[in-house]
Amino acid sequence: LTPLTPTITKLIVARGSADFEKTQPESVDSRRSTGVGENDLIPDSKKNKLIKTAWEQGLEILLVDDADSNRKMCRRILATNGHKVSEAKDGLDCLKMYEDAKTCGRRFDLILMDDNMPNLLGYETAKKLRERGYEGVLIGVTGDVYPENIHRFVSNGANDVLGKPLNLTKLKEKYVLYTKLLDS
Repeated sequence: LTPLTPTITKLIVARGSADFEKTQPESVDSRRSTGVGENDLIPDSKKNKLIKTAWEQGLEILLVDDADSNRKMCRRILATNGHKVSEAKDGLDCLKMYEDAKTCGRRFDLILMDDNMPNLLGYETAKKLRERGYEGVLIGVTGDVYPENIHRFVSNGANDVLGKPLNLTKLKEKYVLYTKLLDS
């Protein structure tokens, strides 16, 4: 058990809830003492600033959607906000791009993925990405936001699922939240 166990438990129970609150207060003096690594010595408030700064300086994002119009709209929103966007037209293309990037020493900070795609569905692609070692934030962006579809996507490796059209404010909130949890 770590100091984040209550937070992670809350997240699992209420995954995707905008009301998610961290159970422990954050302050400059609060330090976690799990002994896991050097990130444990960084105050939580400073980590928040580093994560938000990474978002504001621009992320390396892989956008996966079979619809050209959806990719174009999302690319425009993300690029206008300073992010570098690579595009994949389906799950197989995504896996190839991930492997190519990994071989070249590149990494995607964030993968945004539709679920209903030809060749390989989004949740199947998410599972394969996790099996191949992708440890970053992976968020489904789909029109099928029914509870059973969200559960299937999340149980196969997505951190969360957002509905279409893409809401940049919600995306930033999710990215910051999951980056904090991955770093802990």
